[in-house]
Amino acid sequence: MRRVTRSVTRNQPIPGIPTVDIPPELISMIVDYLEDDRPSLKACSLVNNAWSQRARELLYREVFLGPPKPHIRCKQLRKVFQAHPRLAKGTRTLAIVERAKSVKTDFADGWLVSSKEIASLLPLFTSLEEIQIVGDPEYLNWGLVPVDTREAFFDLFSRPHVKTIILDGIFNMQITPLVFLPHLEVLEIRQVEVYRGEEDAFLPLNKPSRIDAGKVKGLRALDVCDSPTALDVFFKCLEVAGPDPRPDGSRAAVLDLQRLEELWLCTTKDEETYPGFETVAVATLKNCSNVTFYSLTLDHGFSPTVFEVNGFRNLTTFCIHFTIDMIHIWSWNDGEGGKILEGLEALSVHPSPPPLQRFGLMIESMDPKETGIDFDTHVRNSFVHRTVWLRHAAHALAKFPKLQSVYVMLEVSATGTVLPPETWRDFVREVEGQLSPITSGKSVTSLDATR
Repeated sequence: MRRVTRSVTRNQPIPGIPTVDIPPELISMIVDYLEDDRPSLKACSLVNNAWSQRARELLYREVFLGPPKPHIRCKQLRKVFQAHPRLAKGTRTLAIVERAKSVKTDFADGWLVSSKEIASLLPLFTSLEEIQIVGDPEYLNWGLVPVDTREAFFDLFSRPHVKTIILDGIFNMQITPLVFLPHLEVLEIRQVEVYRGEEDAFLPLNKPSRIDAGKVKGLRALDVCDSPTALDVFFKCLEVAGPDPRPDGSRAAVLDLQRLEELWLCTTKDEETYPGFETVAVATLKNCSNVTFYSLTLDHGFSPTVFEVNGFRNLTTFCIHFTIDMIHIWSWNDGEGGKILEGLEALSVHPSPPPLQRFGLMIESMDPKETGIDFDTHVRNSFVHRTVWLRHAAHALAKFPKLQSVYVMLEVSATGTVLPPETWRDFVREVEGQLSPITSGKSVTSLDATR
């Protein structure tokens, strides 16, 4: 007599419960509809083969490597990808998060330094489009990452299917190779300190150059906020146009930013550490004539030259981010607040102003706990008392003939209990009421507050 095993009985229908055969096409449609719902996708992957295959492909479309137990995650993921290469081929985004275990030294003490699995895992990603490495600028020292791991990362960066690279919180990093990748479209470098010998090291680990002489025009979006040394490297790359070959016989490529459409820049108050930073920033601006989106974060002591964007012939969106203390309550046209108004006014009255359609102001305020007053009073003291400055800014913006919307946001850094939106609605209406008469000719005028 044939023995009925558990696997056989599990696949047989339960008596009394009707069964329905769902067409594979419908299953695929259902699973695809749930692509952003990871709990539902995990449930689908446990049904049967008809449901699990597509569900797993979507689950592995984005891969996260980091705490807790990153070494075990890497090892398990490598085994899964080796057994199912199709899952690795379907991965589009890889996010690696590095956090220091302790503060024993001034250098990295995280899992990337000691990982023995990551170097063998990275080559299995054959269709990645986006790579993110998020660390801590005080701990993640790229120079301490093992050589084979660094080689694996740069080999992955150089693959033609990689379109976006995001680096956040790393020091002693080599970024020149990334600048010259012809296939790269988006490069975000935040809180990154570059390798000190960067101007001489065009490729890491003494590897031969894969770059042909000529212009590299791939970048469409560039974010170098809080990375002044990285911006300095970019400027040097723009200048590398000499026809003379290097000692090894190779010729330098030239970074061309004419295709750049989105640009994020930050000024710095540390001119002693980064002398001539704004000169570099302005020189970079002159090489970005096709930018349509420009985000500028201002620090104390900035120069109005960072507003010289008349060369942005296609600029439609301009955002400025700064702290509320830059605007003096009783002398609105002094200090940094006055320089912001001067920059906007000069830009608006230029003979050939950019075709600006959307303008955003993001104003950051301190935690009200530090002021010793209640949240509502703090917001009013921070924002409403500076409406004179806002009105002058609105007057300058009204001179842009194509402006369609003005968006003002107050960012309040609060660590206490989150208060309901009703807390600030009254002052939002008050400020918006003062701005509306000036911008009434525009289709949209909005103001918001967030915490």
